[in-house]
Amino acid sequence: MLEVLVLIISITALVFPSTAKPMDISVESSIFILTGEIRKGDFLALKRAILKKGAIPSSVWVGHSPGGDVEEAISIGRFFRKAMVEVTAIEMCNSACFLLWAGGATRAQSNATFGLHRPRYDAAYYSKLSPAEADSKYRRLSENVRSYLLEVDVPTTIIDQMMSKKSTEALFIHGNELVIDVIPDNKGQIGNSPAHEEWIIAKCGGLSPDEEVDYYLIDQSDFLKKNVHQLAEVLTEEQATFYSERMEAFEFLMKDLSAGYIEYLRKKGSEIEKCERSVKREVRATLFSELKKNSP
Repeated sequence: MLEVLVLIISITALVFPSTAKPMDISVESSIFILTGEIRKGDFLALKRAILKKGAIPSSVWVGHSPGGDVEEAISIGRFFRKAMVEVTAIEMCNSACFLLWAGGATRAQSNATFGLHRPRYDAAYYSKLSPAEADSKYRRLSENVRSYLLEVDVPTTIIDQMMSKKSTEALFIHGNELVIDVIPDNKGQIGNSPAHEEWIIAKCGGLSPDEEVDYYLIDQSDFLKKNVHQLAEVLTEEQATFYSERMEAFEFLMKDLSAGYIEYLRKKGSEIEKCERSVKREVRATLFSELKKNSP
């Protein structure tokens, strides 16, 4: 018990500022936004924010974070995994922020950069240990972090790279290199939870790999056509050109798809997405009831 009280396990970024802001929890519509340093007590603060909101969010954005407390990040990550929350990394997501983000059942990124390195103990505590004690405790810490990352389906290649970096340095990886987009063609990239994906398929059905790619093209094309014209007055000339070229690219990729096939995929994909949203809402509602029941 004494060890739990005096031990501070944290992961810090290469340039961890001494004046780093504590984690801020803000809510925009139904999206929770977590930014800043992850500290002891943040998981409790998150649960209180959820209770105040009256529901577990379906989507969380996390970023602008130098890292922080490992145990807290892992606890939050496991909660997001259990609640089937989509977690999107934004901008800088270093160290313990990566652990938190990795817990998402669905993981995404928006122009994010991840800074990865192995964990460390609080220097004031760790420096007072004997070499044998330091070795024993660090092995336990490393095993705990590695075990969690394997639990949340992070490839061993990424874990090994992370654990090879000293706590005074970092491996910086852009989100485009780390996160699987539509077509998982790279070993060593991070996708979504296989267990949750198979559970959703069992509940709602699924698309074949080719259908997934085609449905993505159709869905994105429909989205752009609907929204770009509505936003035409507020878009800059550069933005309008970008989205116009993107629409043309989607239309080119879809040119060989028949009208019947497109309509079939629209209907099938929409039904699967509707079912998925419904079963995830049920999971979060059950977990929220448990959270409310167990809150002080």
